[in-house]
Amino acid sequence: MKKHTRLWPALEAVGGLAATMLEWRALAGPEYPAFQPYLRPRQELATSYPCPVRGRFGVRHTIVQDGPDEYAGVCPEGCPEQKLSKADIVIYELNVGMLIKAVRSVLKLQGTAAPVDGAIAAYRLGTHVRRTGYHMPVFLALAPGGSGLRTAVDRIAALDDGTFVLLAPTAGQLDGDCEAVLEKRRARFVALSDLVGVDGKGRLKASRSMEQVIEHPHKAKKARPGRKKLSDDEVSRRRKLWAGWCSVRGKGGQKKAEYCRGKGVTQTFLDNCRRLIEQRETRGQT
Repeated sequence: MKKHTRLWPALEAVGGLAATMLEWRALAGPEYPAFQPYLRPRQELATSYPCPVRGRFGVRHTIVQDGPDEYAGVCPEGCPEQKLSKADIVIYELNVGMLIKAVRSVLKLQGTAAPVDGAIAAYRLGTHVRRTGYHMPVFLALAPGGSGLRTAVDRIAALDDGTFVLLAPTAGQLDGDCEAVLEKRRARFVALSDLVGVDGKGRLKASRSMEQVIEHPHKAKKARPGRKKLSDDEVSRRRKLWAGWCSVRGKGGQKKAEYCRGKGVTQTFLDNCRRLIEQRETRGQT
């Protein structure tokens, strides 16, 4: 079974849990076939589309209609116009009910699922019955687009005085405030990226049982202390550095190495620039 899957980070990267098929496919990568059944089309078309030119991460084409089934993506940076069909720009949303049903089945939860009042994309998945007979509630906070986990934690913690298990796609949004609330309630936080993977047939499968999760929880990786948010100017500088590196032509990598020396940066730094820009693109940031 492939434990470390791109499916769960994809859910947190897309605001509103809805995007074009191209964007979902890019985020899920080779595991897209396992993810596709959980998507459904909306009666809605996208108004923008990712720029296909390499190095222009975060740039989106404005979509204009040229005919009954003819659309074009107009790039603000002046690259060639994209020819698109209506099928290309249909928005697909996550079928949350279907995903919840699959996760409940994989984790063998009892009871019924229901949304958490007052929280965005947060759900009570059901109950895990421990060996001791104790019924432990299990919740899921999808927190799409990089927001909502703190609200979900506060709302879930206010429901009752007992402990619970909180699942989220990844531990990327788990900050000190969330951990303090969970610790006070003696609750367990588990990232689905550490718990549920994809087997050889493209099906979701648990790598651990819920009893193991409760008895031996994995500790989430915390952000490095003192880590500061990058300024808009610094993001712009890194975007230009990466775009410049992508535009360098030459065999054997000599020209690209010369570019790095000339700019006073390393290849590792440029790789970090690429990841930063990709993350901002998937979250709809410029």
